[in-house]
Amino acid sequence: MARLPDLPRSHDHFERLSASFLGVFLLVLSVLIASALVDEDRFGRTTVIGLFLLTVVVSFRAAHIRQTARRMVIALGVLGGVVAIAVEFLFPGNADIVVLVVCVLLVVASQAAILIYLVRLPVVNRETVMGALCIYLLEGIYFGLVYGIVDALTAGPFFQQVDTATSFERLYFSFVTITTVGYGDFSAVPNIGRALAATEALIGQFYLVVVVAQVIAKMGSTKKWAQPADDEGGAGGD
Repeated sequence: MARLPDLPRSHDHFERLSASFLGVFLLVLSVLIASALVDEDRFGRTTVIGLFLLTVVVSFRAAHIRQTARRMVIALGVLGGVVAIAVEFLFPGNADIVVLVVCVLLVVASQAAILIYLVRLPVVNRETVMGALCIYLLEGIYFGLVYGIVDALTAGPFFQQVDTATSFERLYFSFVTITTVGYGDFSAVPNIGRALAATEALIGQFYLVVVVAQVIAKMGSTKKWAQPADDEGGAGGD
């Protein structure tokens, strides 16, 4: 009797998704949605930070960073949490700054890991395009976090329209700015906030028009100058 073919296992699909740039893309969206839905209390912030840390870990997996490096990222997140608790105990009200700074560092590390992996790919393919888009989305999160740091360090409200900005409002403002949609429902008050918003808008347009457009235009082409990806395992496999 002929052997029936094995049915695809959902576990295998989950493994591929959790180590792909599509997984990073979906997790970034989940961070935005969670920020919009949860309250600005301890549980809500913990949920969003947990999704954010998962996004960082998956981005490292998708970029084939060594497992040791991924563990260091997790350790940095845990260390940041411990330091935040200590700061909140010693200097009440200042723990958010520590969490924001740690998150900024993790975003930069994720973007660098993805960029290095994309440069090493010998062929421009759909994975390259998705990775480039993930860097773009992470840039939106990066500026949203930086706005939070500025808001915590400056006197007075960050936005003209509200006295106290929420995490989601800062993320929303960041993505509206980086895409240059310009709804106008939020506008920065501090000069440093306005300067950062202008910088983010310029970076967003340059990245889409130059980087992403060039990547899409070269779909299927071979990067003769790039190092072959055969040694991926040596550079950062699981």
